[in-house]
Amino acid sequence: MACRPFFTDQKMNAQLVAQVWRFGVVLEEPMTCEAVAAVVRSLLAGDQGIRMWEKMQEMRGMAANAFAADGGSRKNLDKLVKIVCRQL
Repeated sequence: MACRPFFTDQKMNAQLVAQVWRFGVVLEEPMTCEAVAAVVRSLLAGDQGIRMWEKMQEMRGMAANAFAADGGSRKNLDKLVKIVCRQL
């Protein structure tokens, strides 16, 4: 994933993608055609791109498990809905 933050929380999100979750690259200033081309090349054809793809697939599986019928996120969302519905 190539990230190009412009304002508000985008810079933080881009840093999370690139440095914490490690499945993306932040496009820094100055953003030239050559810089963008180098990032795209590294994502599509380089070892870095392969590692990022593998990391993204790992996180995709974690998200799918969390949102499955018996997953933690699904259970928490169901609890929230019950709480909100009782308030109405």
